Amino acid sequence: HRKIGKDMDLFHFQDEAPGMVFWHPKGWTIYSTLKSYMSDMQRQSSYQEINTPSVIDRKLWEKSGHWDKYRENMFITEIDEEHANEKRVNALKPMNCPGHVQVYNQGIRSYKELPLRLCEFGTCHRYEASGTMHGLMRVRGFTQDDGHIFLTEDQIESETAIFIDLLSKVYADLGFNEFEIKLSTRPEKRVGSDEIWDKAESSLKNAIEKLGLDYRIDEGDGAFYGPKLDFVLTDAIGRKWQCGTLQLDFNLANRLDAEYVAEDGNKYNPVMFHRAILGSFERFIGILIENYSGNLPLWLAPTQVTICSITDEANKYVEEISEILEIDPWLLSTQWFVSEGKCLDKDTCRTLLAAEADEFLAQLQSKYNQYGISGTPTLFVKNDSGTFGLGIIEITSGDDLLNLSNRKMRKLTYGKGGAEAEDFLLQEGVPSALSLSLIHI
Repeated sequence: HRKIGKDMDLFHFQDEAPGMVFWHPKGWTIYSTLKSYMSDMQRQSSYQEINTPSVIDRKLWEKSGHWDKYRENMFITEIDEEHANEKRVNALKPMNCPGHVQVYNQGIRSYKELPLRLCEFGTCHRYEASGTMHGLMRVRGFTQDDGHIFLTEDQIESETAIFIDLLSKVYADLGFNEFEIKLSTRPEKRVGSDEIWDKAESSLKNAIEKLGLDYRIDEGDGAFYGPKLDFVLTDAIGRKWQCGTLQLDFNLANRLDAEYVAEDGNKYNPVMFHRAILGSFERFIGILIENYSGNLPLWLAPTQVTICSITDEANKYVEEISEILEIDPWLLSTQWFVSEGKCLDKDTCRTLLAAEADEFLAQLQSKYNQYGISGTPTLFVKNDSGTFGLGIIEITSGDDLLNLSNRKMRKLTYGKGGAEAEDFLLQEGVPSALSLSLIHI
């Protein structure tokens, strides 16, 4: 990935900032697109996005347990406050969890608010020995798609299932349809009693077994605050990459005084899930680059279209095409149709869309045959948010559209309706039937 990154002009490193990435415009385009995609996916799963400080006083790290168990991996700063008797010691955050608990702690929480899902694209810094750093794969400064779920014990199984479902969709969209699961148990260096660890490990094991998923146990590799499920991808050449994680924590909420008022009127500490899907953006982009040998999926590619003119006489036309692509590179429309000035019902719309998809595919197949292109043409369906939020929906026949659920049809198209849709479509002078966002690559 380091060679490909240089060839594609994506990023570089230099001695003045060891283990820190200098992102170039094309590399930052990949990063920003991936971040936007993750933001959309998490929002659809009812996560609330927050942002917390990068520099935090050692007192919070002492209370959370990081100062005792993780200090050798932290960047420490000292500030000589004016008129202070001693210097104030802070640390660049190596993790986001204590900050998320501080957000949770603002105000009184009710059991009715749980599970509460918070997420942050949190920039963290961890000290790595110079000999262990390796391009994007191991750095000192990185950003996580980090999240924390505050929940009750009886919500552990359901939240585990919801998280794995989200993780599976994200991995599939990024080209990884299979992954392994590891259950990592208590390490030697940890916080909390053996009784708490017994309960946490048992809860996580029961949750994964009830889902009927295969897993293997990795003894002693849990986080210092709780056991975890690690999700391991296999790339195009068979290498294993541990990326996603779901860590069950019965300790931190108690250490940082997080509480909720239960139905019986008493206060209890919530359980916490620490979770990430990609893990580090830097590392995951490195994995993507190597998995695709730089030929990233179209929606992630930093250069999607190149318009070339071979004569000055075509420059005006090239500029017109460029303007169209800059406004909207995709053909967008709605789930509504207008016929004789009236909006048709959705079932009729679905049937018409399927017929149009079949016609479009037949035309493409004819072109394939004409130019000797092997294979079957496939259409990709885009949703209204500008990303493939439900996955890259592939359409090879009109029946694929007929079989989409109503929810996916709504997600995949604009939400204009009623008189508003009719007025909008008629003002635009559209024909009696509109295309869905069908894209042929």
